[in-house]
Amino acid sequence: MFKYTLTITENYMKIYMASPFGFTEITNHFMEIVEDSLIKIGYEVINPWRLNNILPITQITIKSNDRATLSQSNIKIGHNNEIAIRNCDLVLAFLEGCDIDSGTASEVGFAYGIGKQIIGYRNDKRKLGENAGCIVNLQLQYWIEQSNGFILSSKKELLEYFTKLEKKGK
Repeated sequence: MFKYTLTITENYMKIYMASPFGFTEITNHFMEIVEDSLIKIGYEVINPWRLNNILPITQITIKSNDRATLSQSNIKIGHNNEIAIRNCDLVLAFLEGCDIDSGTASEVGFAYGIGKQIIGYRNDKRKLGENAGCIVNLQLQYWIEQSNGFILSSKKELLEYFTKLEKKGK
């Protein structure tokens, strides 16, 4: 097994940020804005893109002799994300795009399975759910709502919610 190296403090509520935002420059910028805002409010943000130092991994050209190394890196990233989700207080899942990112969906499913609260964020105005009763995929929405969570639809709403939420150690 890989050693988990994230330093976790007990004084701040820990939010795991599940998102595909590290894949593009423009969404990476939004991720940084939200992350910085949550830290300023008083949260410890666990961002898997930084936790695993994988922002540059999206630029790697896979060569046949690199596959074993990349496979080991993939296992380490998956393990680190698992431990981070287990150690967080809640998951903030970004549900943007014409289809929800598969990695984000798996993080939501895992978080629900181990009893974490999940707060969704979807600012994308395109219709996504199977029917008019869904904001996103009905299974994802079910996991979020059954975790005592809900889906926010603007950055303002997101920051207002987290500003009002009672934080540990404050």
